[in-house]
Amino acid sequence: MASSFITFVMKIVVWVSLITIVSPATTTIAPKEEAKALLNWKASGSYFPDSWNANDTRPCKWEGIVCNAVGRVTVLDLSHSFVVAELDRLNFSSFQYLVRLDLSWNDGYYFGNPTTGIWGTIPDDIGMLSKLTHLFLSRNRINGPIPREIVNLKNLNQLDLSYNWITGSIPREIRNLKNLNQLYLSDNSINGSIPPEIGNLKNLNQLGLGGNMLFGSIPTQILNLENLKELRLGSNMLSGSIPPQIGNLRNLNQLDLSYNWITGSIPREIRNLKNLNQLYLSDNSINGSIPPEIGNLKNLNQLGLGGNMLFGSIPTQILNLENLKELRD
Repeated sequence: MASSFITFVMKIVVWVSLITIVSPATTTIAPKEEAKALLNWKASGSYFPDSWNANDTRPCKWEGIVCNAVGRVTVLDLSHSFVVAELDRLNFSSFQYLVRLDLSWNDGYYFGNPTTGIWGTIPDDIGMLSKLTHLFLSRNRINGPIPREIVNLKNLNQLDLSYNWITGSIPREIRNLKNLNQLYLSDNSINGSIPPEIGNLKNLNQLGLGGNMLFGSIPTQILNLENLKELRLGSNMLSGSIPPQIGNLRNLNQLDLSYNWITGSIPREIRNLKNLNQLYLSDNSINGSIPPEIGNLKNLNQLGLGGNMLFGSIPTQILNLENLKELRD
């Protein structure tokens, strides 16, 4: 018994020794790797924060950086910083604990300085950021396709790539991002059809795909996303009719299908969208009469139906929408 107890105690001593000797070395090396990756990225660009200093190998006090309790980078936020840098020069493989990456609003075009911004393609190794929940790259000069590796980010809640120069199609593997609640790909040069696999994203409440070159019909699968509050598909080349399943989106606040090639009539099921406050169907080829059921949308404050082939009289029901502030011809 005594010898067993002594052996047990010796194991505890060895284990504690490994913690005190090995763990500090590990936790020191990791932040140095992160600092090196950040400084290398800074060296390849310009207008980075002055606090990103090579004399300080621990980036936790640097501007735009947040660390966890053991000194690992969890947040990289250089939004509205006007940095100039190539995105794929950043070594994403060094940031295994990154939870939030926000490089949005760096395109100086919006602020009268067109020489600033994040540019280049989205690198494949962005898919290594397995802990990432928020990815914001909007309003930059990022080009090329959306890499399929982005679908490895299975913890992602919010993805915003809008207002860039992104091309190619929306990868069908996007169905793997089951935790996604906000998806913005608007105002790029994305083409192809809207993948019906987006209908698998049951937690989605905001979907923005407007301002691209998407074509084909609106997939009925996305009209089963019961949590959806915002659906923006305007300024594309979508065709076909508005599916009657649109009435399933009972939580919808904003619906924009304007500036497309949509035909057919406005489905009467639109009366189910009782929470709707913005409805834009303008500049399509929609025909038929204006359904009086629109008068059921008591929360509506903006209604745009102009630029279509609608005929008949104006239903008196929509003239009873007391919250209406904007009625576009």
